Amino acid sequence: ASSPAVPSGAWVLYFKTEVPVESSNPQTSYIITLSDEGGVVSDSVTKELEQKFKVTFDSQGGSSVRAQYVENGGTVTKPSPNPTKAGFDFGGWYTDTSYSTPWDFDNNTVTHDITLYAKWTPSSSTPYKVEHYQEELDGTYPTTTTPANTESKTGTTGQNAAYTPKTETDYPGFKYDSTLTKINNVVQTSGTINATGDTVVQSVSYTHLRAHET
Repeated sequence: ASSPAVPSGAWVLYFKTEVPVESSNPQTSYIITLSDEGGVVSDSVTKELEQKFKVTFDSQGGSSVRAQYVENGGTVTKPSPNPTKAGFDFGGWYTDTSYSTPWDFDNNTVTHDITLYAKWTPSSSTPYKVEHYQEELDGTYPTTTTPANTESKTGTTGQNAAYTPKTETDYPGFKYDSTLTKINNVVQTSGTINATGDTVVQSVSYTHLRAHET
């Protein structure tokens, strides 16, 4: 079978080189020459690979962001959406981990491989819970699945998990016992809010006055 005729008029041939364009490769030129089964050879065309540099996004513990390859002197495309990190608010991309120089996506240009770092600030709306337990008449406490009262609160990641013990007015016949309070499963009366939002001020316990009558 004969080869199909070359279409008339102007046409463009796209040639895939399989050469990855990264800054680890030097600028490379390649020559394209075509020949058909009849031995007809085309003119040769030389093409230069554009030099590109790698832009790495270090999310500093947040969700991953894909790297970009930017031509020499080009600008970086601002990643969208922004990365996320539990218990923290995203504060932009910076050129260093001291966060002194923000990257200007509109005006800064790339002339070498760079790494941009995500800045994070503690969220002021991280959830945590306060659970209140009342002692039984036999001196025992109910299981951690049946508190007398549960409060859902929010606070700043890494800051104190604030709570207010109930008074005898709130729980008649009961008295708050601070030695039984646990925060993050540790016996203590003060503790910080976990970024993961799983902090529990637990066993904010109240002794039953009648259980201790003599």
